[in-house]
Amino acid sequence: MQKQRFYKNAFSFKIHPHVRSSNFPKPKPYFMKAILALYRLWVVSICLFLISFANASTDSIGSGNLGSPGSWVDDSPPAINSFSPASGPVGTLVTITGTNLNSPTAFTIGGVSAIAVSNDGTSLVGMVMPAAQTGAVSVTTAGGTTAAVGNFTVSPTPFPSVQQGDKLVGSGAVGNALQGYSISVSADGNTALVGGYLDNGGAGAAWVYTRSGGIWTQQGNKLVGIDAEEYSGQGWSVSFECRRQYRPCGRS
Repeated sequence: MQKQRFYKNAFSFKIHPHVRSSNFPKPKPYFMKAILALYRLWVVSICLFLISFANASTDSIGSGNLGSPGSWVDDSPPAINSFSPASGPVGTLVTITGTNLNSPTAFTIGGVSAIAVSNDGTSLVGMVMPAAQTGAVSVTTAGGTTAAVGNFTVSPTPFPSVQQGDKLVGSGAVGNALQGYSISVSADGNTALVGGYLDNGGAGAAWVYTRSGGIWTQQGNKLVGIDAEEYSGQGWSVSFECRRQYRPCGRS
């Protein structure tokens, strides 16, 4: 009996009449409306601040668009100031000067896509490709499309009708090198690469010639790769890249 009375006294309580909720003053309706209006004003102020901050950040960076995460794609419009030469046959290397020429998505000379040989954003070198006709030089980037003032004139490709000088025989050949088995000529027609895969008992070699004033002259010694094994057949095939870099290859 005493134990029950203890628990009853321990966990029972009475609310004092002055502490009841009915005795607290109720807030007036106009007071709640004022609080709500202030809250809305605060939210609008925060939004306006974030928008102005974003615009200021964009202006400080410059024109552009966000690309992949962590990257910035410049979409400033390209501009072409000039190009040189103004005419030439297929294979001519045309140098275009201007601004914002980086990362072209389209590049045409005479209505045909040209090969970009080099590009630093202000100087773009391209090769006139087959089927090109006299026409505009245009560049397209993320910022838009621009065309140069004036057309590039595509002239007929000059094919030699008579032999120029004596036959080309490279110096330093060993044995029956079979020079001329393979040959490649640069796009401008002034550099030639001649292979002879039987040189030095099948080791093979290649010879480089340049033309100036209609005269072909050998450049340096024959090309022989280091650590070549016997019968490697270097010079079995040769070719140029657009940048006039040559690469003789052996038999595979």
